[in-house]
Amino acid sequence: MGGFATDSDEERVHSPGGEAAPPDSGEPADRPARPVGHFQLSPAGDLLAGSGGEPALGLDSSGGAFRALVGRAQAFVRMRAGAGGPVALEHFSADGSRRGRMVIAPARDPSGALLHFDVFVEDATGPEQARSERDRMFLESVLEALPNPVFVKDERHRWVLLNDSYCRFMGYDRANLIGKSDHDFFPREEADVFWANDDVVFATGTLNENEESFTDAAGLAHVILTRKTLHTDPSGARFLLGVITDITERKQMEDALRRSRDELDERVAERTAELLALNRQLQDEDRRKTEFLALLGHELRNPLTPIRNAVYALQQMGLGPGQERPRAIIERQVAQMSRLIDDLLDVARITRGKILLREARFDLVQLVRTTVDDRAEALEAAQLRVETQFPSAPLPVLGDPARIAQAVENLLDNAQKFSAPGGQIRVEIRSAEGEGAATIVVGDTGIGMSPELMDHLFEPFAQSRASLRRGGLGLGLALVKGLAELHHGSVTAFSHGPGLGSEFAIRLPIASGAADSTSPEGPRPASRKRILVVEDSEDAAESLRMVLEMAGHEVAVARTGAQALETATAFRPEVVLSDIALGTGMSGYDVARALRASPELRAVRLVALTGYGQENDRRQAIEAGFDEHLVKPFEIGALFQLMGRLDG
Repeated sequence: MGGFATDSDEERVHSPGGEAAPPDSGEPADRPARPVGHFQLSPAGDLLAGSGGEPALGLDSSGGAFRALVGRAQAFVRMRAGAGGPVALEHFSADGSRRGRMVIAPARDPSGALLHFDVFVEDATGPEQARSERDRMFLESVLEALPNPVFVKDERHRWVLLNDSYCRFMGYDRANLIGKSDHDFFPREEADVFWANDDVVFATGTLNENEESFTDAAGLAHVILTRKTLHTDPSGARFLLGVITDITERKQMEDALRRSRDELDERVAERTAELLALNRQLQDEDRRKTEFLALLGHELRNPLTPIRNAVYALQQMGLGPGQERPRAIIERQVAQMSRLIDDLLDVARITRGKILLREARFDLVQLVRTTVDDRAEALEAAQLRVETQFPSAPLPVLGDPARIAQAVENLLDNAQKFSAPGGQIRVEIRSAEGEGAATIVVGDTGIGMSPELMDHLFEPFAQSRASLRRGGLGLGLALVKGLAELHHGSVTAFSHGPGLGSEFAIRLPIASGAADSTSPEGPRPASRKRILVVEDSEDAAESLRMVLEMAGHEVAVARTGAQALETATAFRPEVVLSDIALGTGMSGYDVARALRASPELRAVRLVALTGYGQENDRRQAIEAGFDEHLVKPFEIGALFQLMGRLDG
């Protein structure tokens, strides 16, 4: 930016003061007080002598700026030789600011003959402008040190100051950019955006920061973040300072990340849809499995009912010693079969979270003692000795006593299965009231367990080779674990190794308050009743009729739903024992609803006898109008106990 004049400067000529200098002065009348350079030209314009000025103004006699000034003065002298008075050549920058002047004055002898021309180079703008020029040069040096592209525009949107980073960014030389505007280099749509954002700054004086699209000299597209601010110089001229940050790579990364995210979202959506479809498939399979298990339970239980009824009838007939043993074998196997079916269905219910607890506050000590007593005969028959150790005081527990008894029975059954004759089973209850828990321990002197087996012991169908030889489905311990966890408890197993016995411990929380004082009612015989049996299986119907008649009841049998309604109208039963699945036509539910709708028969007591034993089946029976729901194969004592309750 230094130098007295540039190619873009404008030169104007006038006579200082409008008058010629005095003939003897040798200088123009209004010669400035501080010339910064002087040289002499002959009347023909030849350089006679010269002295350089301040280097900051580019007037070193060896420099190009000095030679340019001499050339201008020579041209003027040759053109205006012999001119009377001094003449000033004023120099103006492209923006209209005055930069200085040359004063060319003729030197004459006393006779008026022209001796030579004195050329004075002056800083016509004064010290303030010189200081501004130095400030401008300092600003340029600061801008050059900045890594960001920086530009300065005047109010006509022309670039007046650029740093090298901006020129490299644009792909043009500075000389090609100074004095030009955006419309000289950019596509119209880009230039219009730049000008609009510039106008906001000039109009409001506020900071403007925008993302802008930018095309460089090579035609490459950029995305830039431009920060524009307004500045005013001492003369009042306003300029816009812009600082550019190239965010092209960042935007490309953001776009790539957005595309990746969109692709990921799409893949997640696709995978979610696949998982939802798979979940629906699993739900359908689970529903079909549930239906299959219910049907399996029903089909397996139905044949057991007439077998159990027939065994009971044989016992009531007073069999001889030779017949009692086969009867006992049949009874035990029916009980074992019923237990396997119950375990299979109960594990399936626990797995699906479908099992419900009938909670009550009961004495754990009494419950375990009764459970052990009920198994005493079977354990004695297996030649196993049982030792018990129970607290003397009751231990109240909140839970389903039938399910806790079921868990203890499974542990006793497991101990019996894996203990050889002559072995010992130990049942103990440990109280840890300080921890708010009680532990039921069942230990044995049986075959023990390996560490590998213990890792999978409580998983459904997990069995060792020894387990397979002894039979069973491998569901008993899985059921114990599920029942313990349903009661907010846990179960653990321990063994010193194969051949060294096993120990299982069920830990249950102790309930606050005392256990209920009432104990379960024992079976009580029902009064003589008129009973209608509705059953499509001939064996089941006839065996149940035989058992009931042995107990003194008057019994009628119907094989279909329609026959049941017809028989009920004529027989007027007090109790109806009805199967649910009656083949074709009306179901047991339909029979119950029809009886409840009849004014003459609506007071009859209805009991559902069915192989469908899930909680949902029980609820459906009650909703259809049944008073009770008894799952096949039921014990005759349980049936008589239920009928005794109906008397009340």
